[in-house]
Amino acid sequence: MCSLTSIPEKIVEKIVETVFQSVGRHVSFLLHYKQNLKNLEDEVNNLQEQRSSVEREVDEANHRGEAINNDVLDWLKYVDETKQGVDKFMDDKTVKENMCVNFSCPNFISRYRLSKEAEKKVIDIKHVTEKGGKIGTVSHPRKAPPELEFLSSKDYEVFHSRDKVFEGIVESLKDPNVNMIGVYGTSGVGKTTMVRKVGDVVKKDGTFDEVIMAVVSQDVNVIKIQGQLADRLNLTLSGETEVGRATGLWNRLNNRKKNLILLDDVRQELDFKEIGIPITDENKSCKVVLTSRNRDVWKNMDVKDFKIEILSEEESWTLFKKKVGNNVEAHELRDKAWAICKECQCLPGAIIAHGASLKGKDMDAWQDELNKLKKPMPNKKLSYINAAFRSSRTNQAYLFMKNEYLLLDYAPGTNNDRVLNGPLRIFKGYPSLKNTTFAEAGIDCAFGSHHGDEAFIFSRNLCARINYAPGTTNDKIIQGPMTIIEMFHFFKGTVFESSVDSAFESTVSDEAYLFKGNQYALINYNNPHLIAIRHVTEGFASLKDTIFESGIEAAFASHRTNEAYLFKGNSYTCINFAPRTTNDYIIDGVKEIVPYWPSLRGILPRKN
Repeated sequence: MCSLTSIPEKIVEKIVETVFQSVGRHVSFLLHYKQNLKNLEDEVNNLQEQRSSVEREVDEANHRGEAINNDVLDWLKYVDETKQGVDKFMDDKTVKENMCVNFSCPNFISRYRLSKEAEKKVIDIKHVTEKGGKIGTVSHPRKAPPELEFLSSKDYEVFHSRDKVFEGIVESLKDPNVNMIGVYGTSGVGKTTMVRKVGDVVKKDGTFDEVIMAVVSQDVNVIKIQGQLADRLNLTLSGETEVGRATGLWNRLNNRKKNLILLDDVRQELDFKEIGIPITDENKSCKVVLTSRNRDVWKNMDVKDFKIEILSEEESWTLFKKKVGNNVEAHELRDKAWAICKECQCLPGAIIAHGASLKGKDMDAWQDELNKLKKPMPNKKLSYINAAFRSSRTNQAYLFMKNEYLLLDYAPGTNNDRVLNGPLRIFKGYPSLKNTTFAEAGIDCAFGSHHGDEAFIFSRNLCARINYAPGTTNDKIIQGPMTIIEMFHFFKGTVFESSVDSAFESTVSDEAYLFKGNQYALINYNNPHLIAIRHVTEGFASLKDTIFESGIEAAFASHRTNEAYLFKGNSYTCINFAPRTTNDYIIDGVKEIVPYWPSLRGILPRKN
């Protein structure tokens, strides 16, 4: 049991203990003065080493163009402030150490204070060092600046004739049942500019979180497409193969965000999985917009598409004046301005380019520009006859010049030929071909069938069998459009797989001759099989040492038995092709189309 007298004793002991601890603590500042300063110096050196390490990472990130994380910038700033505080403390220490109090040196009061402050700073610096040790990555990729995301959207021109198309694309992107949209039209019509503007609109209104774009172009380079998309997403694709890169891109786009991918200038069907674009029935948050000159590139895909037409003459003139200035209305300039505007063929891209180049220029510059537009480019090949086929009507043939055609009574053996219809745009004479590559890009090759009013037509690697309904516009597509090897599987792996230059039907039922470069193929097109592929001169000995030896640009079978017309540039010949033999011969030599086909004077060559 504790007595009452022991209580004061314990209190006294506690007080004495506290006093001694306090005194000891203060005395220790004097005793450990040098050690505390040494500890401070060591911690500052550690902090400096850590700062140098972080700063090297920051320099590397800046070199890569990345943005430095805010916590890193804050830490570096705090380190600098801490270092400045220590430097000031050390300067003050030197002064105070050299001071004496009441003629007493060293100055114990100053040492006490300096030692105490040094110990406190050591604790503070350790805290900063610990915080620096928790820094992970120092940076992150910067977002692409807005001016690089949609370079041409700021140049978008509003045309009332296109309002419905623009609004239709935007509304379709908001439709949960639409995953893919196609925008097509001729080169220079403004497809790219429109979809970039659409991208701006649907991102700003919150329809999509991210909008990214890649240019596909003629040769589909999957790695290049993946790289463009990854750059827009600030994504590093670490895979060494297309498959590995596709996986990284797929996972990034399949992130529950609303993503829109714009793929520009598509010229053939794409495999989205191969690229890494997650277009699936389950994923409704990722959508794609494609642009192309040729609508057929997505014929096997579930695409809702929109066509951009050329401008009206009124819209073209308004745009031209906007780019050049209203001075084009001046009497001395108006005729030249109007002529230049017409040469731009109602294409906004051409109008903007030529208009901008002529702004503020004198009359001589305007005349020079007009002369250039009217003069064919040195490397631009004028269009003569690109394809032809014999009609079921006697002595009539259809001639195609890129995206135009005419119907000709060719009056065999005479110069009494006459144009019966045309030249017209293909889609006007063949409504069934409207919005297909045959009407847009043109027909490269054709041959008539032995079955009524049927013909086979080709454009690049596509073909179709049509009923051309002579004398009417009741034509229809019977088969296709499809690839050449889908129609004629035996051409797979041959030069004919990608395109055919010319063709004409034989007098042997269901057989036709197809030409590509210096080779030709004899086929049965009704019961599709290949009969032979040979060099042109092996099957047509009469063409040896003529311009047709290396290739034939167009051909059609005459209504005269075993005769056919061959065309190349402004030259033609008529041959007796002697089927299944090498007894062919040229009838009356190789001649120029004009003047020997007088009805075509003024029509050929075409600038289309």
